[in-house]
Amino acid sequence: MKRVFSIILFLFSVGLLNAQIGINTNDPKASLDIRAQTTDGTTAEGLIVPRLTLAQLVSKDAKYTSDQTGSLIYVTDATGTTTTKTKKVIAPGYYSFDGTMWQGMSPDQSLRFFYMPSIVLPTDINDGSYNAGTGTFTIDLYKAYSEQFGLASANASSWVKSPSATALPVLANSAFEYLITYYDNTVFQNVAVTDAGVLTYKLPTTVAVSEKTFMNIIFKLK
Repeated sequence: MKRVFSIILFLFSVGLLNAQIGINTNDPKASLDIRAQTTDGTTAEGLIVPRLTLAQLVSKDAKYTSDQTGSLIYVTDATGTTTTKTKKVIAPGYYSFDGTMWQGMSPDQSLRFFYMPSIVLPTDINDGSYNAGTGTFTIDLYKAYSEQFGLASANASSWVKSPSATALPVLANSAFEYLITYYDNTVFQNVAVTDAGVLTYKLPTTVAVSEKTFMNIIFKLK
């Protein structure tokens, strides 16, 4: 019986070497054809590739040569020191090895941040954003971004696009981290920004607005 089982197993292995392989199907249409196990919502479906942190991937650096061209992984954590092969691993996501280095496959990995669209930051206490009780200006940065990128109809007289231009993407508030890399600290004081993208600041008793009175505000994708 053991000998018969061994022969059957051998024949099965040979058959796999010379045929297309199907998972959850007896009629594969490619070298490897994976079909959904169920379609009624009772099971999770999909193909999970190896998941590694950048540090774990770096530890395997020498194992990847031209023989591993086409390898696919998912990086779960991209923090840490990179090597020549992993220098393009800058964010969590899918990466493919091209025989020399790992290349990002996620569509947003080429751009992880952008400068906020230009807005006027008020310095007049008569502006509606000013709270006389607290002496604080409050500006919703996300709202200003979404209105400009969404080409809000209320501002139709102040924007234009080329005839074939499509809509700009407007991401959810929770998709961003908000950073201010410069502000004129002779004018803006007690500057703060919340996780929701709401900017607050105060002004000194005497305000001297100059050419350097502005802020550099960056939206960073999480």
